[in-house]
Amino acid sequence: MGLLVFVPIVALVNGWFDPYSTKVFQGLTADSLSFLFKCAFLIAGLMVVLTAMNEISLHSPWLISLLLIAIASMCFSSMASDLILALVSAELVAICMSVFPAALANKKTHFEATAKYLLSNGLATVVSIIGLAITMAFVHSPAFTDIKATLESPFKENSYLFVGLLLFCSAMMFKLAIVPFQLWAADVYQGYPLPALLLLATGSKLVGVILITRLLLCTLPYAPTEVFTLLSAIVILSLAYGTLCAIPQNNYKRLLGYSSIANSGFIFASILLLVSPSTTTSNLLGITIYYCIAYMLSVAAAVLASESAWQYYPPEPNNPQEKKDYFIITTAAFGLISLAGIPPTAGFFAKFLVLKELFLAAKTSYSFLTLFCAALICGVVGTYYYLRALGSIITPIKSNSLTIKVHHPATKLFILLLCLSIVGFGTLHGPVLEKITTLLTPYPKVSP
Repeated sequence: MGLLVFVPIVALVNGWFDPYSTKVFQGLTADSLSFLFKCAFLIAGLMVVLTAMNEISLHSPWLISLLLIAIASMCFSSMASDLILALVSAELVAICMSVFPAALANKKTHFEATAKYLLSNGLATVVSIIGLAITMAFVHSPAFTDIKATLESPFKENSYLFVGLLLFCSAMMFKLAIVPFQLWAADVYQGYPLPALLLLATGSKLVGVILITRLLLCTLPYAPTEVFTLLSAIVILSLAYGTLCAIPQNNYKRLLGYSSIANSGFIFASILLLVSPSTTTSNLLGITIYYCIAYMLSVAAAVLASESAWQYYPPEPNNPQEKKDYFIITTAAFGLISLAGIPPTAGFFAKFLVLKELFLAAKTSYSFLTLFCAALICGVVGTYYYLRALGSIITPIKSNSLTIKVHHPATKLFILLLCLSIVGFGTLHGPVLEKITTLLTPYPKVSP
C-alpha cells in the first residue's frame, strides 16, 4: 500500500507520465533516461515487498518508511544533474541500505555486514568529497553543464579537474562494487538478510550506473587518453577479480557478491562504449539499459535461493531426510542460467550485445580489443561457477539452517512472472531493445 501511495508522488514531482519532459528543477533533470531508471527502481522496491511479506508485516510501518525513503532517493539520483545532488542522493541510498538490514537483523552476521558496508561507504564518501572540492575549485559550480562547458574551453588546463572527477566517481564505483571499491561486496552479500540483499543487488547497483553514466557522458569525451586507459584497466581488473574469486567459492551468497563485481565490469564496459568518441553505434545507451534490466531480473531470481532454496525440517525418526522448496530452486535456476549467459535468457543476449559492440570497437582501438578479450574469457569462465552453484542448490546439503517458506499467493505470482520475464526479455530482446532505443531517441546523448 505504501508503494501505491508513493507512485503518484513520484509522478507529480518528477514528470513520471511524460518521459520526454526536459523540465529542469534546481539540480534535477527529468528526461527519458531518468524515466526508465525510475521504473526500474519502483520495480526493485516492489520485488522487495513481494519477497518479504512476513518481515514487513512484523515491522510495518518502520520497514515501509525505510523502503520508501530508499526508493525516493534512488529516483532523485536518476535525475541528479549536479555533483552535490548526485552525492547526496547516493549517500541517502547508502544510509537506507545500512539501516534497512539492521531493522531486519536477527543474527550477528547481519550487524557485521552492516558495519562493513558503513565503513566501506564512509571511505568512498571521503574520497568523493575530496574530488568534489577539487572539481569545485576549478569549475566553481557543481552542475554537469558547467563542468562540460569548462572542459570545452581551449584556454584552461583540465588535468587536475579530471583528478577531481575521478575521485568523485569513487562513491558511484562503490555502488557498482568496481575495483578498487569492491572489498565489501562478498562479506555484505553473505551477511545481509534476503530483502535487504535483494534491494542492494538491484536498486542500489543501478544508482551507480545512472550517476556514472551521466557524469561520464559530459566529461569523458574531453578527457585525455590516459583517463580512458585507466578506466579500461579498472574494468579489466573488475572482470578478473570477480571471476577469479567466484571460482573457488562454496558459499552461495559470497559467490553472488563476486558475481556482482564481474557483472559491474560488463556494465562499466558498456558505459565506456557509450561515451567513447570512437564508437558510432546509435543504440549503445539502449544496450546499457537492457543489460541493467537483464541483470536486475536475473540476480533477483538468483538471490531468492540465498535463503529460500532449502527447506529444512526437524528430522523425524522414520524420515530423517531434508526437504527442499523446488519452486524456489526452479526460480534460482532461471536466474543462474541467465547470469551464466545461456540462451534464450535475457542474460545471454545482454552479454552478447556488449561483446558484439566491444568486438566492433576493437577494430579501431587496442583498449577495446583488450576489453573484449577480458570480457569474453571472464564470460566463458563465469558459466562454470554459475552452473556449479546451480548443482549445489539441487544437491542435498546437510545443514541446521532454518529458512523461510513462500506462502503468499502474490509472492508466488511474482516469482512466476520473474521467470517468464527472464525468458521473455531474452526471446524478445530485439523489440525490447528497439523500444528502449525509441524512448531514448529524442536524447541521443541524454541531458547531463
